[in-house]
Amino acid sequence: MGSINADELFKHPIGVPKRITRAAAAEILDVSIRTMEEWHKKGFGPKAVKHGVRGVRYIEHEVIAFSNERVGM
Repeated sequence: MGSINADELFKHPIGVPKRITRAAAAEILDVSIRTMEEWHKKGFGPKAVKHGVRGVRYIEHEVIAFSNERVGM
């Protein structure tokens, strides 16, 4: 049996990385939604991707990686 790439664990069945809301990302990072908004404005934090006209989403595995990096800070 072959090994599974870590990125494969976080993809939707169609192969697209799972995108999560700002609220879900804030929960993973244990910060407020407002903090997520401020980080986004300052270019800090996990990369946000545009969703619709005004919304943003985050790639779940990138949020988890950012969380792991913060633990090492």
